[in-house]
Amino acid sequence: MTTIDHGRILRLGSSTLFEAGRAAGATDILDPAIRPLWNGAAVCGPAYPVTCDSADNLAVHRAVELCEPGGVLMVNGWGVAAGYWGEILTAAAQFQGIAGVVIDGGARDLDGLRARGFPVFARTIGMRGAAKRSPGETGQRAKVGGVTVESGDLVVADTDGVLVVRRSMVSKVTADAEERVRYENELLNRVTKGERTLDLLQLRATLD
Repeated sequence: MTTIDHGRILRLGSSTLFEAGRAAGATDILDPAIRPLWNGAAVCGPAYPVTCDSADNLAVHRAVELCEPGGVLMVNGWGVAAGYWGEILTAAAQFQGIAGVVIDGGARDLDGLRARGFPVFARTIGMRGAAKRSPGETGQRAKVGGVTVESGDLVVADTDGVLVVRRSMVSKVTADAEERVRYENELLNRVTKGERTLDLLQLRATLD
């Protein structure tokens, strides 16, 4: 089995990876309203999908116990501004070795999350506590931020947003993204020497 270098993939950036996989349908962008809750938060790892009942985070507590180290919890919280996630769950997740969490819903205790350096991406801040009555679903396909996420899909989340790469396409998307980085670095080098983007990208004919 090929080992995936998550750090290497994260350095490529979500936007570059998206462009590399878009034509093949290998990449999907979550709703851009789902954002990092502290500056510099970034994470890359295999998805562990979770579906909660509305304003109920019992499934999240269970997922923290079940998720493999290095995984990223992908939580369907139905867009509700409840506190599905906070500092106590963060401490538990870090002990488990979980890499980060993405929530289509609310999270809270932002200062604590930032201080612990734990990457959390959420739709909103939710002060209101969540109930703990419904088991929901863990480890099963979930729809998060408008994207259907399967267990083991690759999640890449950074300042630009949250991206899902289909697990069967990770190697190809990574290779294509690295080629794209080389191409863009060459463009940057030429632009800094005064060449025009209209010429480099052959856009003048379109203007005419």
